[in-house]
Amino acid sequence: MKKIDCDVITDLLPLYLDECCTDASKNMVEEHLQECEECKKIYCTYIEELEPEEETSFSPEIAEIKVEYRRLKRWKRRGLGVATLCVCLAVLVTFLGINQYRGDGISFVNIGTIIQVHQFTKAIEDGNYEKAYQYFDIEGEYQDLIEGEYEEATIASNVADIEEKGFAWYNQVCLDSFLAKIETLNLEGEKIAELSRYYITSAGEGWQVGLHGQLENGQIIRLEIMIDKAGINPRSVDVLSPTFNAQILGTIYAGTDVNWETPLGNEDFVYVTE
Repeated sequence: MKKIDCDVITDLLPLYLDECCTDASKNMVEEHLQECEECKKIYCTYIEELEPEEETSFSPEIAEIKVEYRRLKRWKRRGLGVATLCVCLAVLVTFLGINQYRGDGISFVNIGTIIQVHQFTKAIEDGNYEKAYQYFDIEGEYQDLIEGEYEEATIASNVADIEEKGFAWYNQVCLDSFLAKIETLNLEGEKIAELSRYYITSAGEGWQVGLHGQLENGQIIRLEIMIDKAGINPRSVDVLSPTFNAQILGTIYAGTDVNWETPLGNEDFVYVTE
């Protein structure tokens, strides 16, 4: 017969003592107690709680009442534990409901988003940058680009060239750009050592998430990102943006008077001064 886990037996002991379990469970408990000294000690502790005090002045009827009273006390303690758990769950549900109504903080609808953000920040902290890149909505950014309406014919033609090269090319260019930016920052002593979420609030169809980070040089930085079900908006991470790169923007604005270097955004982190 397969050895029964002690946790199962200790869970069954109160029901066994109160004679509220099935014959099969009763036999299982008794067989286990014959072999397991630890569970036998727990069983003896329960028995001591249930046994009436040895005072000759008590009649058998009173002794039985005392046994039942101790049983009730034991069930009351269990009930108190269940009630405490229910109260905690009610508080949690209320807290999440209020945040969902306000559109601010952790709520029922953004728990998945918070998990995504946590996984992204963890990958950055661990130096697993290719994994961090996977949380960007690169495909959504690509579709927005090729489906856009452009007044200038040259830009429309350039975007058509990008579409012809395909998403695989676009994705690889963005990945290479992201990894190159990370490497440059690391070489300049601006490697991210810690990154954590400090606020989340609704923004359109997605969420705006504020991140606080610390660089290995001790400086504190702030990042604000936009994220929805598809992933992190790659344009929202400033200096780490994989889509703001010379190859993509240079292709889009080739042959125009547009200074495409301007949309590259801030090339430094946003530092927090104490």
